[in-house]
Amino acid sequence: GPGSKVWQGQAFHLDRRNSPPNSLTPCLKIRNMFDPVMEIGDQWHLAIQEAILEKCSDNDGIVHIAVDKNSREGCVYVKCLSPEYAGKAFKALHGSWFDGKLVTVKYLRLDRYHHRFPQALTSNTPLKPSNK
Repeated sequence: GPGSKVWQGQAFHLDRRNSPPNSLTPCLKIRNMFDPVMEIGDQWHLAIQEAILEKCSDNDGIVHIAVDKNSREGCVYVKCLSPEYAGKAFKALHGSWFDGKLVTVKYLRLDRYHHRFPQALTSNTPLKPSNK
């Protein structure tokens, strides 16, 4: 229905040239997931979180998601159980089209993540899409 957000496939395929380096950190910063000016209501960030969990539905290692609701770059921060899970999420998300925007991902150091989101220190229960 209205306000539903959809993934629209990959912009480019990850191969050896542009595949992510092996992550040394379990944390990701995802850009271009939304435009804060266009979002309506006060629950829209939940749809963004849900979309990430659905795109990564074969990845049971996502333990924390923070949507930076005021971010002009549409940033979402994700913490995983391990660098391996972060690598899987990177591959699932990076270079995808979402809601007409090209999503890009980079790794973020764990200490910087915890500095920004102290509550994530104790997050170690995998999150599931609500339809699962």
